[in-house]
Amino acid sequence: MMKFKDYQKEFFLFLELERGHSQETINTYKREIIRYHLFIKKTKINYLKIDKNLIFNFQESLAKSIGPRTFSRILSILRTFYKFLHNEGVVDDVVLNEVKSYPFPKFKKSIPTFLSKEQIDQVLKKIKNDSKLSGITKIRNQSIIMLFFTSGLRLEELRSVQLKDIDFSQKTI
Repeated sequence: MMKFKDYQKEFFLFLELERGHSQETINTYKREIIRYHLFIKKTKINYLKIDKNLIFNFQESLAKSIGPRTFSRILSILRTFYKFLHNEGVVDDVVLNEVKSYPFPKFKKSIPTFLSKEQIDQVLKKIKNDSKLSGITKIRNQSIIMLFFTSGLRLEELRSVQLKDIDFSQKTI
């Protein structure tokens, strides 16, 4: 039987090679799985026999340092990890169902805030007046800001835009 760290490594490879997750996503998974591993080591829990009470204890151990939204992300990661372990034949249906049926914590959803046109203009003006930037860098930075605020792209989507993705004749990305 492999150790937790071995399954952990296999899981991260699975996320990268089979699920195609970005390195940033994998790093988030790593951080939370390591946090979980520290908990099970400290409390001497057999991670192959986890139940709702043990997940609750894990949640309680984190309650002072994280909020419900963060624990929801951790729980989602744990569910993915335990599905992986189940598919590998490491944990049985009972353990998987214990993890899958643990309820997500409730939290208040906030309404996103937006910058006003004046605030966007201020950002563009700061770029224009920045004496450390060359003319072409100013134009590039202003273009990025304008694209971000007018397109509805998420930050990660904006970061991944390449020149080949832009159709100048159709004015589309």
